[in-house]
Amino acid sequence: MYINYIKKLFIIKNINNIKKKYKYINKNSLIKKIAFININIKKYNNKFYQFQRIGYFYLYNKKKKKFNSIFFLKNYNNFKKK
Repeated sequence: MYINYIKKLFIIKNINNIKKKYKYINKNSLIKKIAFININIKKYNNKFYQFQRIGYFYLYNKKKKKFNSIFFLKNYNNFKKK
């Protein structure tokens, strides 16, 4: 499976960092959905990565009045091309 949302990906160590960075309407909207799947991404910005798990959650956009899906990398390994 290949993720087409590479530009939306950003690396975090844990969800607590997200809680501090963003303000949410309530706890229910904090993390609407988290799904983990096993995935490998071979190349991104000329660097090679191997991602064990990828997750996503929804942020509430006050201007558009809807939830935006944001992807994050839970665990990752950076490895050089052999």
